[in-house]
Amino acid sequence: RQSAEQERAQRQELENRFAPRTLSEDQWNNFSSAVKVFAGQKFENVTYRDDVECVKLNNALFTSLISADWVGVPSKVMILNQAIPGIRVSVSPVASENTNRAAHGLVSALTNAGIDSWINIEKTTESPDYIQIIIGRKPYNE
Repeated sequence: RQSAEQERAQRQELENRFAPRTLSEDQWNNFSSAVKVFAGQKFENVTYRDDVECVKLNNALFTSLISADWVGVPSKVMILNQAIPGIRVSVSPVASENTNRAAHGLVSALTNAGIDSWINIEKTTESPDYIQIIIGRKPYNE
């Protein structure tokens, strides 16, 4: 028979698994500090318009990157035609070394903040020096 403490721990694990992805103000500040070294990096955000959790995370991430002096185009909230888990950070195969470093730094900062993200190499934007950030749905196998 499980103890009350084990049941609480299991319940907390389930709540965390299905809770929206959020960061505290301190975590967002740490994230912004980590990506500020790539100030001037151009990016665009894309997310699912029908998913409130994705839209909120998208808006918070956009705001945080702007505060780190990244250069963004307005976030695109659209219907994606594929299932994207976590956050996909896409860069062009012909992107500059600086853009590649910024993309990898962004994934590292997100991962350190506890948000699942990954690099995708493909032409996704008009300019090879833009990073496209797709805020996908929270993976529930975390």
